[in-house]
Amino acid sequence: MSGHSDEVTVRTPALRSAAGTARALAQRGIDATERLGSLVSHLPDAMGHGASADGFARFAARWAQNYAGKMGELTTVAAGLEAAANHYDKIDAAAAAAVGRAQKS
Repeated sequence: MSGHSDEVTVRTPALRSAAGTARALAQRGIDATERLGSLVSHLPDAMGHGASADGFARFAARWAQNYAGKMGELTTVAAGLEAAANHYDKIDAAAAAAVGRAQKS
């Protein structure tokens, strides 16, 4: 049982830490994408209207949209990690309660 106990003490905090890291990375990515979007919206004015300025602005906008989608996926991964940690918390609590009942009898 000691192997299980060691696993329990590490598993849930590791999942929560990974979820926190994923959420922080996603937020930084979202912030960067918003800044990029703001910059891109001003490019045609800064570069002068022309095919190259408009083409680059469209390319950058598509890239930012794709990147934002990846950040959304990372946020979903974080939620999954948190759900797994919550699931293991319930299992660990049930196991501890069962051990406590067994020790009383």
